[in-house]
Amino acid sequence: GGFIFIIYNTSKMSLCDIFPDDPSCTAGPPDDTPVDDTPTKDPVTDGDEGEDDVEDGDGEEPVDEEGEEGEGDAEAEGKMESKASYEYTKEFFHLQHFSHLHIFEAQLSYLIGAAAVTSWTALQLFRYTARKDFWKKTKVTGKTNYNELADMVLNYGALVIMGAADRDQAASMMGALIPINLMVWQYGVFRGVPLLHITAYLISMLAYDQGYDSLDANAGYTQTAAKAGQRSNISNGAFLFMLLLHNLEGFKAAQWIGLDDESKVTILDDLAEELKAIEEEKDAEFAAKMGEVSEEAKEDEEGEEGEEGEDAEEGEDAEEGEEGEDAEEGDEDAEEDQ
Repeated sequence: GGFIFIIYNTSKMSLCDIFPDDPSCTAGPPDDTPVDDTPTKDPVTDGDEGEDDVEDGDGEEPVDEEGEEGEGDAEAEGKMESKASYEYTKEFFHLQHFSHLHIFEAQLSYLIGAAAVTSWTALQLFRYTARKDFWKKTKVTGKTNYNELADMVLNYGALVIMGAADRDQAASMMGALIPINLMVWQYGVFRGVPLLHITAYLISMLAYDQGYDSLDANAGYTQTAAKAGQRSNISNGAFLFMLLLHNLEGFKAAQWIGLDDESKVTILDDLAEELKAIEEEKDAEFAAKMGEVSEEAKEDEEGEEGEEGEDAEEGEDAEEGEEGEDAEEGDEDAEEDQ
């Protein structure tokens, strides 16, 4: 019963009864003086001045400059928010793009790809095709063995280039030979290896053509070996470059991070010179086109001026002819009058 009484009395207590030291409780009693809300009107000392306050100029109402400023501020704030939203979105996609760059995975993919090509070409050259008389039936008797030549061009070239790339890639992952590694991949792998594949493919075409219209016993086998070499050429090259291109950005990012400051400055300077040369070339082409357009416009103006001159001369001749006819008619009228 006592517990219920305490709860009842507590429910009737105010906040100041519980916390008498609160600042809101120590303030004095509220001022009950009524406030006069009636709007006051400023006395008008001069009628003309009052009219000027009410009407401005030709009776136009005064412009609410504060309202216009508020609208302008709101519009500016909206534009700033829109710009900020665009910048945040752009930064988000930029960071999201680079967050998907798996640098170590890219480095490892390049290392494994180069090692796989090096190993396969070595086995192809020194084991699978090194058997005696392996290439004996892949040519027409008495003619050049284009199948063997295509295989040697592709495999020896790939062995040298990809072997160097594999060695330098391993070194670059340990922080060494990074500039050399970039040059090997840029010029050797991405430019040299495609040329090897194209050259070997064309040589295989010669091998196929060699057995096309031949009655030699090895003609059919020669064509079969040529087609097999072309298929192997295309499939191996496609697999290699799909792997490399998929990891290209990660590979370049990893190599760039590992470069020293001097090498980075050199690369940036080279890129700036290339862009400057491209810009100058574009400007020269644009200037040449504008010169051609101006010459054509000048020729058109000269043609129009020539036509206007001819029209003016024709008009003068016509006027002179009319004046001559009028003079003749006048002479005839004078003779008749006499």
